[in-house]
Amino acid sequence: MPTDGSDVFEAACARTVLSGSEQLPAIAALRIGTFNLLAPCYKRLPDTRGPMGRRMREAQFEDLWAARADATMRMLSGLETADVLCLQEFWFENSYQAIARAALSAKYDFHTLQRTGVKKDGVVTLVNRKRVRCVESEALRFHEHGCDHRVALLSVLELRNKPKLRFVLVNTHLTFPHNEADHQTRLREAQVLTIFVERYVYEKQLTNAPIIIAGDMNGEYSDQVCRHFHDCGFREAMFSAEQCRQSSNFDEEHMVPDDSTVNSSDMELDESLTTDVITHITHVGDRTHCDHIWIRAPFATRSTSNAIEFSHGRCVADSRAWTLQATRVRVLPSDTSCFTWPEKYKLSDHRPIMADLEIKHLSKPGRTLSEQNDAIRMCKRVDHIDSDHEEFLSAEHCDG
Repeated sequence: MPTDGSDVFEAACARTVLSGSEQLPAIAALRIGTFNLLAPCYKRLPDTRGPMGRRMREAQFEDLWAARADATMRMLSGLETADVLCLQEFWFENSYQAIARAALSAKYDFHTLQRTGVKKDGVVTLVNRKRVRCVESEALRFHEHGCDHRVALLSVLELRNKPKLRFVLVNTHLTFPHNEADHQTRLREAQVLTIFVERYVYEKQLTNAPIIIAGDMNGEYSDQVCRHFHDCGFREAMFSAEQCRQSSNFDEEHMVPDDSTVNSSDMELDESLTTDVITHITHVGDRTHCDHIWIRAPFATRSTSNAIEFSHGRCVADSRAWTLQATRVRVLPSDTSCFTWPEKYKLSDHRPIMADLEIKHLSKPGRTLSEQNDAIRMCKRVDHIDSDHEEFLSAEHCDG
């Protein structure tokens, strides 16, 4: 399988966060990846039956899972170097962890969070230590908020060549929708997550930091969970830019309309974009696009100084806003279109996604305080919110 990270899906950024805003050159570039590894404890083996008649799991056969783990980690190590890799279904079995660390620890620092309850997997955020430093991390355990035994790992990261420019990245894996109750659980998890992020960036004075939420959302682009992220101001990296017409793997049938005059902060969720991308084959054989990288540009602040300054991760400039844009998004492996499933691909039931992002600033003002408050209020769509959440989400507590 090719491991050079060459393009299957490319996106050329054609929109700005604010329509008509003049952009200056990028001040930073990020490469973010997300990949559900398919933990051996969940991988069902064909043509095998246990004592209860159920298909046996790969975790019962060390020679099988160890070989797949070794091949998976070698593939990740051979990719174009990412700044951050968000992995889900990382198996917290000692030998499995040893395989991963042997292949990747020379390049990446490991930040891990195991699921609650009896689950043996969790999320891992790999941080390229030459390019990025993890300032701090915070765990969100959804079970503590009345949800399933899922988790999210929030990390505050800074680029080493721009040590005061910080961004917030969240790695998560939401509940699989077996039934309608699970759909509601997923929505609750998304709501809890966005409130958690909003509260965190407010309390840590990071309201002007770019935010990225990556992982397995277990839902299509147009479902209620993704709609919630969209309503909270996030944009799916894959669809936040015009898709490149020069790509031979991209035909006109799948093109996003070229409408660079649209104010993307006010765009309605375009449900037509959900149709054909395939990043996952479920255990019942459904082909779906459930792996996402959501991005949100930071809010504008104002300063009396003309010079750009950085303080506690807050990008401050005179009447300028920082914007986060996707310049290219790729679905791997590279020898198969993102609209079909690579039949010879056996490393996981998910495909890795790599997104190239740019942080820029605009010469015109960004979101006003009122617009910021409106965006934060969108995250208030939870049936029951604690009184302290109500206080936090009120307009008077929003940082200008």
